[in-house]
Amino acid sequence: MKLYNDSKSAISIVHKPIQHDQMKQVRIDRNFIKHEIDFRVVNLSYVSTKNQETYILTKALPKPRFEFLVGKLGMINIYSPA
Repeated sequence: MKLYNDSKSAISIVHKPIQHDQMKQVRIDRNFIKHEIDFRVVNLSYVSTKNQETYILTKALPKPRFEFLVGKLGMINIYSPA
């Protein structure tokens, strides 16, 4: 499974076994993800924020960015004139 993330710090935390005080609540989740990455079940990759396709569902975007992401998802406008 390929996971894309726009947070370089989150990717770094998963790959490096350094425990920080701020990470006490995520220790179990980090260990689970680290185990899955080690056994190549999950591949964690970086994607820049401007190419994050999920933002189309969660953020208010300018029209050009919205149309770009709609195109990446392969969506079509069923109401556009034929």
